[in-house]
Amino acid sequence: MRRHWKRLAKSASNAACDDRETIETLTGALQGDWRAEVPEGFVGHLRNIIDDRQGVLFGESAVEQIQALRGKAAESPLASAILDCVSQAIHEGYRGEEALARAAGDALLERACSVGRQVEEHWLRESSTRSATRVRNRIEGAIAAADMSDVAKRCIGCADAAAPRGPTKKTGIDDGVSLP
Repeated sequence: MRRHWKRLAKSASNAACDDRETIETLTGALQGDWRAEVPEGFVGHLRNIIDDRQGVLFGESAVEQIQALRGKAAESPLASAILDCVSQAIHEGYRGEEALARAAGDALLERACSVGRQVEEHWLRESSTRSATRVRNRIEGAIAAADMSDVAKRCIGCADAAAPRGPTKKTGIDDGVSLP
């Protein structure tokens, strides 16, 4: 398990961490996976293939070109998932940047769910069933509450995405546990 996913497990297991912190840690972990696994220039190649100017007439050609990118994505499960999701988005009628953002969001959601189960399995080996269930529930809650489309837009480099937010570091004496 990568370091940022271990941070998510610790955040989810710590009752003192609120849901917002768990969500920030989750989105940071997803962005970390994106940086580590998606090859340089991969998104640019996808953009060129699914550019709106090609129109609906070339939809089949775009799917063929996307399949040709499989060689670049062979070493990256996340990049392969993005290709699958882009093909699905095109099949559903999405085009251009909208198709790319949708595909990236779907691929990141798949990754979050997959690693969430992996974290639960790891926690189950290290702790009790009750603790593992609590960690799973917190991670599932963070996945449900996270804005995957915003995370996806940040990852693909959209201009209209919100500024990146990582887990906020608590440095002051008043930065303790939030009270209800």
